[in-house]
Amino acid sequence: MLVVEDLMPEERADPSPSTLDIIMLTMTAGRERTADQLSNLFDAAGFELARVIGTRSSIHIVEAKPT
Repeated sequence: MLVVEDLMPEERADPSPSTLDIIMLTMTAGRERTADQLSNLFDAAGFELARVIGTRSSIHIVEAKPT
């Protein structure tokens, strides 16, 4: 499975991603997640995080495979 996602950094020194997270929570009831948080969601759904592919933008391609 491929997920195209704007991942939150593990270290939150820059407040910009947190602002995006607040917008997601208020506008869509969703949230931005770190790669570790996505990995936990995948585990709960029977998938395993295979790799995270960076792009030239803030968007990442997250690959998961069935466990």
